[in-house]
Amino acid sequence: MVELRPFGVFGKHEDWEIRFISNAICKALFDLPITLRQNRRFDYVFIDDLVNVVRHILANDVPMTAYNVTPDEAVELKTLAEMVLQASGKDLPIRIAREGMGTEYSGDNTRLKEVMPGVPSTSLREAIASLYGWYEEHRDLIQRDLLLSDK
Repeated sequence: MVELRPFGVFGKHEDWEIRFISNAICKALFDLPITLRQNRRFDYVFIDDLVNVVRHILANDVPMTAYNVTPDEAVELKTLAEMVLQASGKDLPIRIAREGMGTEYSGDNTRLKEVMPGVPSTSLREAIASLYGWYEEHRDLIQRDLLLSDK
């Protein structure tokens, strides 16, 4: 048995009402400001990359029983919001309710890199642009009214 500990998985079909990246994308689609309670650093893993890690672990014997599935570096929520705006091509406000940096939520992927040297890692810009395109195509799944209040 192997335990995988993915951090901040994002992608299609997640709860866009509360998951930061999808929520920011949906707000941008409807020309709404992107909101943060407080800026902080997070590790985010694109779902396609997580799937590739799972496939690798299932197909290979690995020496340890637990692995963090994280990128090499954490990223600020404000930076992610800026990436969403870049993908959208829009100039919308980013509102941060509380100043300063909140607690970081990140992990160390050293063990995973030892058993999977080419850990799949789609760039956040590429993943966000791809996800933005998916939400554009599935705009009918998003209820604008639910984006008006932050959860």
